Amino acid sequence: MEVDISAFACLCALTLITERHGLKEPNKVEQLQMKIISSLRDHVTYNAEAQRKSHYFSRLLGKLPELRSLSVQGLQRIFYLKLEDLVPAPPLIENMFVASLPF
Repeated sequence: MEVDISAFACLCALTLITERHGLKEPNKVEQLQMKIISSLRDHVTYNAEAQRKSHYFSRLLGKLPELRSLSVQGLQRIFYLKLEDLVPAPPLIENMFVASLPF
């Protein structure tokens, strides 16, 4: 499936911006997701190249579960490398791990 840069940017944002455990205001995450989806819908509606692709919007949204799964797998891999002390985790990822620990 060929994805143009604008659609790719929206998919990346939707992959990264998800509800996480411990959020104080999950409704703000949902609002941001809806804005991104609206931007993607507008792009598909008004972009001539995207209009030529049948069911483009629904096919793009259909890729989200797979992309999110890959994101989780990547985090699991980084966590494994950190546990085995093979590679230090970047500070941003380190903060994500610390924030998700129950103790």
